[in-house]
Amino acid sequence: MYQWGAMAAPLLALQSLSMGLAGSDSEHHRRFVAAAEEHRRVIQKTLNDELSLHAEKDWGDYQAGADLWVRVPAFHYDPPPLSGLLRHYVSAAFLLSAWFVMAAWLALRAGRDLRP
Repeated sequence: MYQWGAMAAPLLALQSLSMGLAGSDSEHHRRFVAAAEEHRRVIQKTLNDELSLHAEKDWGDYQAGADLWVRVPAFHYDPPPLSGLLRHYVSAAFLLSAWFVMAAWLALRAGRDLRP
């Protein structure tokens, strides 16, 4: 709906495209949150497995070594591909192009009537 608001104001289309290309739109945010949640679950499973292996020890005295944190994989996030992003913003790109064509046509038409 927001992108179709560009029929009234081209700034909305420009803002949508800009946010999508910069990675600050809701689609990027949703994917990043999902990847972060998946990584959080991996960390939780690693920690829980470690604690279950050492359940016989007194809970107050057990400290995991550095080898535990080496087993936790580094966080990795793959942003969505540009092709998928462009499909999401096709209406904004179309409307922004239409505004550009209309503005160029109006400028050329107004320029024809100018006299030096």
